[in-house]
Amino acid sequence: MSEGETPQPTRPGGAEWSEAPGLIARGACMGAAEVIPGVSGGTMALILGIYPRLIAAIQSFGVDALKDLLARRFAQLRTQLGWRMLLLVGIGQGLGIVICLKGIKLPELLVEPASATVTYGLFFGLVAGSAVILARDLIQHGLRPSWIAAFALGVALALGLALGFKGATPRTPWFTFLCGSVAICAMILPGVSGSFLLLLLRQYERILGGVSDVLHPADGSWSARWEALTTIVGPFGLGCVTGIVLFSRLLHWLLARYERATLAFMTGLLVGSLWILWPFQDRQFSEIRGKQVFEGSNGHEWITLDGVGLGALGMLVLGAVGIVVLDQVARGKQPETPVPTEPKEPQEDA
Repeated sequence: MSEGETPQPTRPGGAEWSEAPGLIARGACMGAAEVIPGVSGGTMALILGIYPRLIAAIQSFGVDALKDLLARRFAQLRTQLGWRMLLLVGIGQGLGIVICLKGIKLPELLVEPASATVTYGLFFGLVAGSAVILARDLIQHGLRPSWIAAFALGVALALGLALGFKGATPRTPWFTFLCGSVAICAMILPGVSGSFLLLLLRQYERILGGVSDVLHPADGSWSARWEALTTIVGPFGLGCVTGIVLFSRLLHWLLARYERATLAFMTGLLVGSLWILWPFQDRQFSEIRGKQVFEGSNGHEWITLDGVGLGALGMLVLGAVGIVVLDQVARGKQPETPVPTEPKEPQEDA
């Protein structure tokens, strides 16, 4: 393969039908990971050994595929696209999300004060652990001014969003579309969680609640399902499709040419987001159509050493340790042949 050439799936469709059980199971793990802020679906794909093939399958939907489609070269198009790989992994991700929502019921955990404090403790630990891991890797390669500047920009952006959106962010279809297009990019980036980005944008409970309403609305009516589908799940899904098409290649390009600076920016984003995830806050909710909806925070509080506080601290430590263990497992399963990347420009190390 020549330098800069887009990697293609290693087999027709990116996978064989005989691989369906294993790929669906791996996709289910990725879906469950994306529901939990701080755990990246990309990290899970790396741990489970399908990351290079997943990237190749996503990138097969590019300019060459469009040319084949316009030229009606359908046989060649069907062979080169990684559609089978994405289909099987996508089915698994859907199953993982449904199981996580129906079994753990995360939306309910985030509206009751005591359970929300404990749950946010876990989220804080997961994100803090991810930030430490990324920062450690950057330090090991030697800090450079451009990386420090990218880190500072990430922190500033995260804090700007946190302080600018002190209350609820817009709950309109267009903003939901935007959230989907941004969050889906995290799926292909180990170390960055789509759910974390939704938390940063104050849309996590709303999106998960919308999916839950489509699957099992509180009143059991089809009108409630339709409303959730058209105002939340539908726009979010369209945003995901748009994001993966438009941004995945841009993110791959940035990582290929400016890998360390991009990772430094993401590390800053994680560090800045800890302000939002601090578990001890006076979070305010209001009831809208029979559901508790997050409205904002009246401020951060000191750590309390009662049962709830100790539970939050315990989950914080558990989350940080858990993400470090996941990272160690991922490092032990690095592919022998890395994903082909385009050559880095010399400016990266300047």
